Amino acid sequence: MIIKSTDLLFSDKLAPITTNMGFIQADNQSVVDEFHIWIQEINSRLDRQLSIDDSKISGDLETVLRSLLPLQRSNSDKFVLIPTSSSWIAICDNGYRGTDPLTIGYLAEKLNCLACWFVARPHSMKSIGFSRLGRQGAIIFELYGPKQTEWLNLIRQVRLEYTLEKWEFSEFGKPLPFENTKEYQSKKVSDKFSFNSLSHCLRELDIFPFSDEFYLPPDSNVAHLIQVQGGEIIPGTSVSLQQARRLVGIKDRQSRS
Repeated sequence: MIIKSTDLLFSDKLAPITTNMGFIQADNQSVVDEFHIWIQEINSRLDRQLSIDDSKISGDLETVLRSLLPLQRSNSDKFVLIPTSSSWIAICDNGYRGTDPLTIGYLAEKLNCLACWFVARPHSMKSIGFSRLGRQGAIIFELYGPKQTEWLNLIRQVRLEYTLEKWEFSEFGKPLPFENTKEYQSKKVSDKFSFNSLSHCLRELDIFPFSDEFYLPPDSNVAHLIQVQGGEIIPGTSVSLQQARRLVGIKDRQSRS
């Protein structure tokens, strides 16, 4: 499995924010409204007093994504909704490992629409004795719909991930017409799902996540930042982008003074 950092959004400098991302095929306001309904349901069911601060953000894509900082090692409490040049809304949360797919699947069901979640994580894991250095590579594609399937509302999943010191490949659901299923028969596990194949699947859905020009088109260049207030964020679990990168195994070059 090979993923070049130069092929990723902003050459991967905002990872892990951009490592896992979700897309909802709905308009921005519908997603915002559903977040409010979601919090109301949580409050009524668990007798909590959560609230939502919904604000608009203007500026370039990097500014919008950095509005999620600091990142959280516990529960995510910020979500940014970013218009794109297609029918999809990009969504990222402030979890330090990247966006959680559970939110993406939930919104697809509630909004009666399609939703997509992907992971594009370069592999740089090196084992030295009992210590592990680097990132465990992964290429994951998931498509959700409004109806229940054998597993939640997941329609299709193709997953290649390095775990427990080996590559593992799995798939769920019926292959989509545009998939390169011949690749899944490769003898070498790490060759069964490539970054090019992930990008192809996303392009076929009219999603171009690795190009900053795809986001914030001129006629819809305002994003929404949703912050959940009153949640149980554990003190000391907020981390900076640099700290999060170290936690997930990204080794940045130190600048020389």
